[in-house]
Amino acid sequence: RLMQIEKDYDRLLWAWKGWHDECGNKIRPVYLPYIDLLNKNVKENGYHDLAQYWIKGYGIGNVTKFESIIDQLLKNIMPLYEQLHAYVRGRLCSKYENRFDCNGPIPAHILGNMWAQTWHDRLDDVIPYPDAPLINITKVLI
Repeated sequence: RLMQIEKDYDRLLWAWKGWHDECGNKIRPVYLPYIDLLNKNVKENGYHDLAQYWIKGYGIGNVTKFESIIDQLLKNIMPLYEQLHAYVRGRLCSKYENRFDCNGPIPAHILGNMWAQTWHDRLDDVIPYPDAPLINITKVLI
């Protein structure tokens, strides 16, 4: 929860680095055998490997075809993602007064999530028009 609510650059770095140093590196010796066990299990259940098992719900049995589809989707959205990333990076660079390279990657520890997977906890820091009401586009999307 600290990563979601904390805004101080140094405290975020301390928490992120501490967690990764204490957990991330130490779990590797346990994680790799775990993946081997998962692969063994899915093979015993008729799948080539864990990747094939994971994609079964998408109706595409071929991992290579699935990867090709994902690659094309990423290629299609990459221009928008790059613009969004640059905008967020610029806003965060201003907020943190150039504490990181404003032309490089956004440091993971300032994105509000231990794995930098989601950015919504930094919405207040990057929203372009903070006084405007948020728009709910759910009805348009369904």
